[in-house]
Amino acid sequence: MTITIPVACVCGDFFDSHSQPRIRSDGSLQEPIATAWGGICWGWCDQACPEFRPVLMDHTSRAWDAVIAQANELNLPQHFACDLYRDWQCLTADDAPEVFIWSAYDNGTDLLYGNDVLTWFTAMTRNAKDRRWFVWDGLTLWSVELDGVYRRFCDANAGRA
Repeated sequence: MTITIPVACVCGDFFDSHSQPRIRSDGSLQEPIATAWGGICWGWCDQACPEFRPVLMDHTSRAWDAVIAQANELNLPQHFACDLYRDWQCLTADDAPEVFIWSAYDNGTDLLYGNDVLTWFTAMTRNAKDRRWFVWDGLTLWSVELDGVYRRFCDANAGRA
């Protein structure tokens, strides 16, 4: 099974890309963009939006390859696979994190890295019963039980210093 990732418009604005009024640089207001079907474009374009310009997912990295392989193996997420697009953006960027926590669950994915990992991780563990947890240490995406995730992340970070 291969997960289909809804692709955002090149504007990169995800859910609000064309649905919200915008102030242009000249101070005028740009109204939300209507789709060819008469609705408002909500960012994960149904490709009926006249402003839709798909992002080519042509960059890769070892971290991204590991994440998408794991997502396909687990067949997760079942809903909001657009989260994988954000993961791809982050993991193929020039400043991609060297160490991170990745979690997949039925309704999406979460990618945690940087200074606020503990805050976000603590908040997410309140509803963690159906999540699968992984830590990327710079070389390998490790499947980790919930009680060892933060410790594994800290050990991987310490190894990078």
